[in-house]
Amino acid sequence: LAKFFLRMVATAEEGLRSDARSLWQEAKELHLIFCSIFRK
Repeated sequence: LAKFFLRMVATAEEGLRSDARSLWQEAKELHLIFCSIFRK
């Protein structure tokens, strides 16, 4: 959900695109970390 929201912000607001993109990358990395913990 957070990644979707950040993608919408990046699309709607040109000025926030770089910030939203870096936050999206962090959200993706956290998601991968939590998924790997959950699988164990």
